[in-house]
Amino acid sequence: MANNDMKVKLLKRMLAHNIQLDPHIFDFLDLNRDQDELTDFLLDIANKYKVKGKFFNVITLDMIKNELSKNNSDKKITFFKFTKVKDFLIELEKHNTQTIYAEMLKDRIRKSINIFKSRLDFKDVVSIANLKRSFDTINILRICGLVLNKQFKKNEVTFMVEDLSDHIEIHVPYDVYYRCGEVLLDECILIELRKNNDSFVCIKFYHPDVGDLINNNCKDDMYVVFLSGLGIGQENFDNDSWEKLVSWLNGTLGDKEIVDNIRLLVIVGDIVDVSGFSNLEMSDAYENVFHLLQRIPPTIKIIVLPGEKDASSYFLPQIPIIRSFSKSLHSLKNVQLESNPSYFQVNEAKVLVFHGQSLDDVRRQIRNNDSATAAMIMLLKARHLAPSINLLYNLYPSTNDVLFIDEVPNIFVCGHLSQKEVNYYKGILLVSLPSWNKNLDVFGGRCAVVNLRTLEVLWR
Repeated sequence: MANNDMKVKLLKRMLAHNIQLDPHIFDFLDLNRDQDELTDFLLDIANKYKVKGKFFNVITLDMIKNELSKNNSDKKITFFKFTKVKDFLIELEKHNTQTIYAEMLKDRIRKSINIFKSRLDFKDVVSIANLKRSFDTINILRICGLVLNKQFKKNEVTFMVEDLSDHIEIHVPYDVYYRCGEVLLDECILIELRKNNDSFVCIKFYHPDVGDLINNNCKDDMYVVFLSGLGIGQENFDNDSWEKLVSWLNGTLGDKEIVDNIRLLVIVGDIVDVSGFSNLEMSDAYENVFHLLQRIPPTIKIIVLPGEKDASSYFLPQIPIIRSFSKSLHSLKNVQLESNPSYFQVNEAKVLVFHGQSLDDVRRQIRNNDSATAAMIMLLKARHLAPSINLLYNLYPSTNDVLFIDEVPNIFVCGHLSQKEVNYYKGILLVSLPSWNKNLDVFGGRCAVVNLRTLEVLWR
């Protein structure tokens, strides 16, 4: 039954008891719960508070919050509000022009400049076209532009930098390059430089980066489960671990205080894999996924993102898994197919989820390339999920650079690299997920269970 139908049914039940409901309470109630249980819960509140309106008894949002916070009922119903922060697909603006990617990069420059403008260090910034003339009066200047090329030489790195007015070559000593943090191709940075004869030398540079995040976590203990890389279609799927996960989510393996507060499960791409020696067709693989997911309790909302091996678009951002291949998944009322990447908010916590196709390219460009979360940090520094335009992945041609990270998340989760890692960067929780390949030895579990209040991670 769709959520709107659930709302109507619950409203009718309450009206039969001469009770009205504040419409905002639906953001905090799980409408997939048993209707009798919800009805009893609301009637208990009505009897306890006995607050009357002009014509009806009225149950308000504050009453619901107060009761749920007491946590003294055997019929516990947890706060749960799920909203999208950003719709990557709606923001796409495609135009049939040969300069489409140039327009995308110009949009990236404008968005990066807006970030730098909000900081105290954004001063004495000039355009590249006016750079030489400005040095006649000032010794040190700043420019803001894209690093279109970088070459590693004996004593320095040279950048080819372009802004909205022109381009220029900049010489960056190695100590400056590594002290300020490495730079990704096509990243927009703020560069402080001086003139040395006819050349320009970088003194320091700044990434768009994220600021130190103000704590915006959930006020109560609530858990979200993240997993990636099921790879259904290959013989190496770890079915034994999946059986344990399903049993755990159904409350038969303990941790009741955790399991009872799990309201969301997110699958971060590569749900199927019919490449190589797989004997399954794409639609058959998704049918197998359906049988796996239908055993998860219906009270847990399931968000499914595509990866590069799924039935989706090749471009980033990817559209949700194509319906013609996954019809059975659409029949599960608690399953929601979303784009890759996806950005949503659970109660107070903002969660950015990305399968991570661009991470391979990031690792090729940095020294600390053994760490998955180090590559994720580079994306946060660049404020972009796929900064480098190259042949390793394709960006959807749009004048709006939709993969730019406008709003800073509380939690950033990726799959793709199949590395199990947890890290924190400026108050942001970073999680890299392992795959479900049974040949990959993962001690402690394959699912990240995140406490939205403390941002602590358990593995199951």
